[in-house]
Amino acid sequence: MLSLDNFLELRNLKNNLNKDFTNKIEYPINKLNKPVNYGNYQFKVNKSKISFNILNHHSHSISSDDRFQLITSYDPKLNLGRRNGQGIICADNNNILILPIFYSIRFFEKLNIFVCYFDDLHYYFDIKGRYLKSVKGSSEHNKSPQFAFLNDDSQTIVKIDFPQEYILHQILSYNMFVVKKDTFLGIINNSGKILLECLYEKIIVNEANSYAFLQKNNSVYKLNLKTFDKQQLQFQEIIDSKKGFIKVQRKDQFRLKRYGLINEIGETVLKAEYDFIDYNYTNDRFKVFSGNYSWNWSKASDDVFMKYILDGSWNYMELHGTLDNGKWGIIDSNNKLILDYKYDWIEEFSETYYLINIGGKLYNYYDGNVRRDCLAIIDGKWNISDKNGTIINKTFTADIESLRKELKSSKIKKFFKSTDVKALKINTLQQHA
Repeated sequence: MLSLDNFLELRNLKNNLNKDFTNKIEYPINKLNKPVNYGNYQFKVNKSKISFNILNHHSHSISSDDRFQLITSYDPKLNLGRRNGQGIICADNNNILILPIFYSIRFFEKLNIFVCYFDDLHYYFDIKGRYLKSVKGSSEHNKSPQFAFLNDDSQTIVKIDFPQEYILHQILSYNMFVVKKDTFLGIINNSGKILLECLYEKIIVNEANSYAFLQKNNSVYKLNLKTFDKQQLQFQEIIDSKKGFIKVQRKDQFRLKRYGLINEIGETVLKAEYDFIDYNYTNDRFKVFSGNYSWNWSKASDDVFMKYILDGSWNYMELHGTLDNGKWGIIDSNNKLILDYKYDWIEEFSETYYLINIGGKLYNYYDGNVRRDCLAIIDGKWNISDKNGTIINKTFTADIESLRKELKSSKIKKFFKSTDVKALKINTLQQHA
């Protein structure tokens, strides 16, 4: 088996300035027809066959495009004692990029580096699989990298060094970071220069790193990250961002919350006049709620949650509440109503169909299996609508997989890979049958 020192020497940047190990078949992967004790896959190093598993990328994501995947191995030939080893495979060439000989690995996509931890040292690799350098580190869960790598002709290792009182909150680029001091956020560069004082409760930066949206004391501002000019907007709160939109909130004359959307440069997409807005798969349609958007916990709803949703796993699950008063509809970016406010849930089923529910109840809960809040819609009647709002004359209670096959849409598989599954659909009558 190849030792750590040998692997580092073989992959040292100085010896591999013109090499890209994502294009080189060095440790090819074989999927086993019959799994062995230590995994479903194998690769060969020297004369040793090492077994491993690929970790589920939904809960162990390593890159946004799934180009790199995290692997783990308990194979005793790794000589890690009772610890498992982690490594990286590259989907470009179905090859081991970093051998599974490290205790843990973190990938910093915007910095072009992997940080691999082993015996109180952090080993830095670039996205081509080349070893850059190592530094001492007291924790394998250290979330603040000390270096970035410029993956261009300069092939420069850039030092990241800001004062200890700042905690890394978000990486914007190799020379710009959102940091936290005490309970407030600001922006700092890689050498520790303060670009924006830590005075803000929320900061959302657009994809191009050209504008930041700041929240402080019930006021929202747009900050130009080139000139650092600041402009106040007509909202009181930033909620979140997704797919190039930022959800904002203001309070009307009756002190009721009203939601709207702006784009990544601060232009209004939907005026802040809705009871709630949810993001959609397409950029020109939005799911909107009319009613009292509040999640209410009760003993009765918790009993239903425990009976039909709680899966009995060891991971923590908790009900936040149910949405009791209001209906969902669909509007376009011109505020034209596509589906009227009369549904208890609407979910995009494909690029051409919505699933719509009448009479069901929506449950909001935390699922420790996927480590995020989830939704479940229980009971009710389901119909299908096309994207123009025309209801297809079909009410069904069949499972969703059967419906996918029935619609025979070639794009459905691609669609579901590209969007979040919003709600688990449960029919209690089916479960009792």
